[in-house]
Parts: sequence; structure tokens; C-alpha cells
Amino acid sequence: MHGAALHRFELNGKRYAIDPETCFCFECDEICWDVLALYPHETISRIVHELKQKHSEREVYEVVGELEWLRRTAETLRNRAGTEAADGRTSRRNLRGGARAGKNGMVSQTP
Repeated sequence: MHGAALHRFELNGKRYAIDPETCFCFECDEICWDVLALYPHETISRIVHELKQKHSEREVYEVVGELEWLRRTAETLRNRAGTEAADGRTSRRNLRGGARAGKNGMVSQTP
């Protein structure tokens, strides 16, 4: 998997990720934070393997699916190198504008 990683940072006890190219920013929960430490420079199977002691495979796939959906909709992690998504699993959500990753790493629309 290729592409630039998101910049992760903590502020006032909360975790965030931002795409420096698009300025798209969202709040992360623990699983999303852990996935973003490896995504997009590792394969999905490698991410699942690395995080299996801490998070379920299903949850990791959900988070990666959300990140892939964001990338495909050009919200963040644009497909700069012309690469395809790592796998076909996506979880489409009705996201507009900013988003936050909530319970189980799911990205949801922020008010």
C-alpha cells in the first residue's frame, strides 16, 4: 500500500489525525489511532496481524474500510500514487466535512 500517512497528534487529552495536503482532520479513538500508526504504508493483512492482540480483526477491517472510503471520496489520503485500495472492503458512511472516529474506530460526521 502506498501513499502519504496522516499526521497524528494529541491535544488536550484527545487524539486527532490530519491529512496535511487536504487539511482534513478528525478525532480518533484507540483503535483508529493504532491503525493509523500503520496505515497506509502497511498492507491490511499486516495491520490486522500487528494489532490482533489488542483489537479484533473485524474492528480493524471496519477502521481500514472507513479510511479507504475517505481516500476514495478524496476527503483524505488521496490516491497520490495512482494505487488501488488494498482490498475491496469498504464501509460507506454519509460523511460530509469533518469527521471523527468514534466507538470501535468508526468515522462519523461531526456537527
